[in-house]
Amino acid sequence: MEPADNQLYAVILKDESQLQWGPIAQALAVYRQVPPLDTTAEAKRCWGILAEKDDKATAEKFCEAMNSRKLSCSVVPQTALLPHNPPILFSKISQTPESLSLGDHANFSFSLPWISISVLAAAAFQSSQVRVLEEKQGSTGAQKLLSAGIMLTTGLPIRIGPKGKTVQKNISETQLSFVLDLHVKNSQKRYRMMADQFDFSFLHEKMVHGAMGNFRLLLQEWSQRAPQARQSRGTRILLGGHPITTMGYETLFDLEKETRWLNAIAPQ
Repeated sequence: MEPADNQLYAVILKDESQLQWGPIAQALAVYRQVPPLDTTAEAKRCWGILAEKDDKATAEKFCEAMNSRKLSCSVVPQTALLPHNPPILFSKISQTPESLSLGDHANFSFSLPWISISVLAAAAFQSSQVRVLEEKQGSTGAQKLLSAGIMLTTGLPIRIGPKGKTVQKNISETQLSFVLDLHVKNSQKRYRMMADQFDFSFLHEKMVHGAMGNFRLLLQEWSQRAPQARQSRGTRILLGGHPITTMGYETLFDLEKETRWLNAIAPQ
């Protein structure tokens, strides 16, 4: 039931270093008096937001319990976790020591001072697609030679092996896609690039073969130019050289939730 003043609250982690699934699952398990295995999935899906849409007393009680388990949490108004506006896509950039210009293949439309970037949110997702392959099947080369030999010997057209036909096969292919969202201080605006559609030529001689390597180089440079920006789990994993599989993102919804949290704790 909502409180009389309709004010709702959330419980969030105070910084990125706290986003560790094991300790979160353990703290939730103790609070709920269940085995940690029962709270592991919830811990992986929280993305820094441990509880939402509670009245203040409930949120404060839960926050106190989490803090007692050495999770550094705080209670914030639910309005601090507002959804973002739809992302503005960009596929090329121009940069100076002071700012970053974003655009598409036609022109540069937006300029961001480095100091205005509040969140640098990178993520990797696995996507699958099915490709239909047509394959002709029939007699093998040896079977065709045997049929020809019988024909020459007996004069009888005897076929050895199956009749020729076309068979369709479904081939499943998995692709790794990289996404980067730039969030702006005191704004609901965010800008998104997709690594497989991005022009990395600004890296010049630093460019390497493959989108992932260039994506990591871009993150290294931008994290230095915008040191005040909060970093997503994906950003920190790429910068730290850790396995991509440890990011934990399943869909863009996971990144959306994490960046709602990161914007709430970002310096204003």
